[in-house]
Amino acid sequence: MQKLRELLETLRVKLDSHNLSRWAYALTDYTVQCSTKEVLTRLDQALMCAESAGHEEVEFLSHADHEDGELLMGEASWRTLISQALDHDRLSLDVRRVQYEGDDIPDRHEAALALQEDDPDQPRMSGFLFMPAAARLGLSSACDMRALCLALNWLGEHQGILVIRMSIASILDAQYLEEIRLICGNADPALLQRLVVELDAYGLSRHLDAFRAFAQGIIETGMHVGLRGLDQQPDALRQIHMVDFDYVKLGGNFVRELLASPGGVQMMVAITETAIGMGVRVYVDDADDAGTRRMVIEYGALPRVN
Repeated sequence: MQKLRELLETLRVKLDSHNLSRWAYALTDYTVQCSTKEVLTRLDQALMCAESAGHEEVEFLSHADHEDGELLMGEASWRTLISQALDHDRLSLDVRRVQYEGDDIPDRHEAALALQEDDPDQPRMSGFLFMPAAARLGLSSACDMRALCLALNWLGEHQGILVIRMSIASILDAQYLEEIRLICGNADPALLQRLVVELDAYGLSRHLDAFRAFAQGIIETGMHVGLRGLDQQPDALRQIHMVDFDYVKLGGNFVRELLASPGGVQMMVAITETAIGMGVRVYVDDADDAGTRRMVIEYGALPRVN
């Protein structure tokens, strides 16, 4: 394994930002029923998920998930699917209402991008499945732009706040921010004030200058910025003062692990005191058990209402 890692290190790709591509790991099983092409295709699909996940977990995709023997989509198929969805308006938003206990925003919604394939009888495909491929193929900016337009349309017909996510790949695309400014320049300022763009803490931690420029550009249009995944990138805590975030978001599993040790409690205190001291809300997802919820509230964070 060490020799394999050393070999892979020499093959890391230099990105347009002049940084090297970050590590992404994937596993799949190999059985006598599988051809080499099937195994490599599964590994590629798992890698696309790992590359854009914003965490360091190993992605596992098994043969059992595709027992019918059909090959998973390769890059060419993904490009066709996503490009046609963009060309034929087959992208939409899945919107759900999300509330946090003690929050002063009672009417808050979060949106996820979805894709409808050619066959109308097929269920819509979640962005969690196709956005990793879009990032690999350089199409994530176009998808994120479509999400922005759909969000503005949704806000024109509904009340409350709407949160949309934008990908790290879009943040690193300098032209993308200019396109956002053009769209927002023609939008109703009242709608922009009700739109929050949620960005991943990985970008703040690893691409600080590009992240700051992008977030500041978003704020200048009248929109707001939130930060997700701080539990996956706790070192980003050192930079959160550099952006005027509306909120930072933590995962419930992370919080439970923190509160299980004295050192973890001190880290939780540091996160909440730093954020709240700057007027930034701290949201906690999936804090299901009563004990964790009580401690989260005690430290000033806001657990999600299930």
